Amino acid sequence: MSSITISLLNQIGSNTKNYTVYVLGFSSTSKKQLAITSGTTAKFETITAASGDLNCFTLGQKGTTANPEITAITVDADEVIKGARIYFFFSDNSVFTAPPKISFSGNGANVVNVPNPPNTSYAPYTFAEFTNDPTYGAVIDSQTVDGFTAPVTIEISDKDGNSLGEVGQPLTLNRQQVIDTYAPFINALKDSTKNHFLDLQYSTNGGGLLNPGAFLNDVSAANEYTNVESQLNTLFDNELNTFFATDNLSIQGVAKDSVSAQVYKSESVKEQPLPGSPFTQQALKLTGKDNTFYVYNPVGVCILTDNGKAITGSIDDLTLTFDTPLSEANIQEKMYVRGAGIPADMISVKTVHKSGDKIQSVDFTCDFGTLPPNSTYTFIPGQGIGPKGQPTFVGSIVGNTLTFQTPVTDVSAVKVGYIVEGAGLAGIVSIASVTTDQAKAITSCTISMSLGKPAPHSQYYFSKLQGMFMSSGNMVFANQGLFAHTGDITDAGEQDVIQNLQNQIVTAFCRGVANTGPTSGSSEGYTSTYWGNEENWYPEGVVQNLFSLFMHTAIYTPKVVTDGDMDDLPTPLFIQDPNSTQCARNTTMGQAYGFAYDENPMFVNAAAPVPSKFDPVPIDTTSITITLGKW
Repeated sequence: MSSITISLLNQIGSNTKNYTVYVLGFSSTSKKQLAITSGTTAKFETITAASGDLNCFTLGQKGTTANPEITAITVDADEVIKGARIYFFFSDNSVFTAPPKISFSGNGANVVNVPNPPNTSYAPYTFAEFTNDPTYGAVIDSQTVDGFTAPVTIEISDKDGNSLGEVGQPLTLNRQQVIDTYAPFINALKDSTKNHFLDLQYSTNGGGLLNPGAFLNDVSAANEYTNVESQLNTLFDNELNTFFATDNLSIQGVAKDSVSAQVYKSESVKEQPLPGSPFTQQALKLTGKDNTFYVYNPVGVCILTDNGKAITGSIDDLTLTFDTPLSEANIQEKMYVRGAGIPADMISVKTVHKSGDKIQSVDFTCDFGTLPPNSTYTFIPGQGIGPKGQPTFVGSIVGNTLTFQTPVTDVSAVKVGYIVEGAGLAGIVSIASVTTDQAKAITSCTISMSLGKPAPHSQYYFSKLQGMFMSSGNMVFANQGLFAHTGDITDAGEQDVIQNLQNQIVTAFCRGVANTGPTSGSSEGYTSTYWGNEENWYPEGVVQNLFSLFMHTAIYTPKVVTDGDMDDLPTPLFIQDPNSTQCARNTTMGQAYGFAYDENPMFVNAAAPVPSKFDPVPIDTTSITITLGKW
């Protein structure tokens, strides 16, 4: 493997004379950031400061390449760089008067996330990801998992300047052409779900296209889901219920540590205990030669809406009264709650109050989970009295019970109504009751909190699992929630295997093949083989990720062809590999990230490359050119 030079080219065009392009790069895993080492050439250098803002450089100012602070990045052959991001910010100087600031701590181990679009805190941006492993080689991609903001082309070359491949947008396309292709493409589809995807185009802060997962993850300043009423949240529900009732799927698993590569046969289980929860949930039992895993159906695990509308209400102490009585939401006792005024993962439903068949309100109980054992807690007679000088005792909290390490003999120090402060507690926590032994020493106390009257008419969410509040559609689109859930598995190898099985399943849903494959076959692993065949992907009339279909197959068609030059010919939005194949709609797929982990299919020989990625670059690669295309 040779050393590599990454050239950065600003070709956003003269129509952006009021723009400045900024570049910053970092690897939180390697604790490195870009730093200029010679002229306008940078390297990934170790971050020596404990905290601060990442370095930021101009790549040409006001729409030109004049006086750039950075033009290239050099990477030594033996240099280890893990999961670096190279950000490009397209800053309208009339809106953003200063370079972007992204802070770090822990000597670069912790970097503040740049909010997903659409946001107005940062200029529009895109980024490439880069890894360098002296043994494996260099890996680089044009990252569009969160959506499309600006055209980027990545070309790799050898020492003689011969091109070894390109990914990203063709250089003839500009940003607006890509964005303007979206709505006509979606509208032309015959799929019944197509209209749900039109909202993914936004105009805020220059506009762009948002991946469904990022769209459903978007929250307001009040930390409420902004798109909770989108039908994308429940898009896959019928298909998920069908899939998790299916026996005899044959899924190939990966090998990891002590877990061998083996084929897993599916068996539907209607009520399987949900780890870390008092509830059961439908699941697929996946049984292999040596191992058994469970993958859970996400439908009904989290309740975010009632009849498609946001659940809103007002809290008074430990009672939530809904603005509109709930007719469909299956809220159950012991479900966890999240929303305004509720400390994270500390409140669950105690009682559900109905009038007829509609839920009017719910009462809460405190559930603090299992907090650090043998911690020190301070007991304060009332609000406004500081903890200084008040008695402290060592104990452990599980649920809403604080058990003392040693029974408390001074009963005047621990009384009902006293406030408790200590590890893992937030808000105003007080003693609801005490338990004594035969010697009348206090062995434990039940603790609770008053929520007061936080912001009225706020959104509230309910879940069977502590800490998991997201829709089933969000879990599929973003490969998260129950599709990135290891439950009570503690073995690292087993964790990797179950997450790979979950990834195969959500990938199949996004590509529309989860329920269209065989349930029998002459060779083991027939389900994974079917899922990995690119010619089966994106069949018409099957619920799928139509945004991903767009990213892979959409073609820009000019309204007028003037001279037949490349600039006005029909052009795929993403560069197609010479071996690119056609999907089930008979359209050729370009290399793109249509969703999280939209990678090359596993367990299939000679598959055409899927993502806009080189993994790894050819061994004779000496240069990489990242070109920012026309705005």
